[in-house]
Amino acid sequence: MDREDIVKRASKMKPPKPKFGFGKHKGHLVETVLRSDPEYIVWAWRNVAKSYLPFGKDVFEQAYGFVKDMEYEYDDSDEMDDPVEQWARGIADE
Repeated sequence: MDREDIVKRASKMKPPKPKFGFGKHKGHLVETVLRSDPEYIVWAWRNVAKSYLPFGKDVFEQAYGFVKDMEYEYDDSDEMDDPVEQWARGIADE
């Protein structure tokens, strides 16, 4: 196999897609979780050691933007202060 063949093969290769190795989304692609559950990415960024995360700050910022743009219903009787947790709790209750 010469250099030209190696370059052709390498150009056809796709980079690996990062997956979660922990939690409720274990084995799921980061891009899938970003679309379906952005608040989980925000939670993971805030609560999991960065060395375990399969994504970087850019993905966190994108997820945080999604979550921040969502409208929250604030309930004064709710003990939780974090609007992301309030929103996630509201979805779980439906």
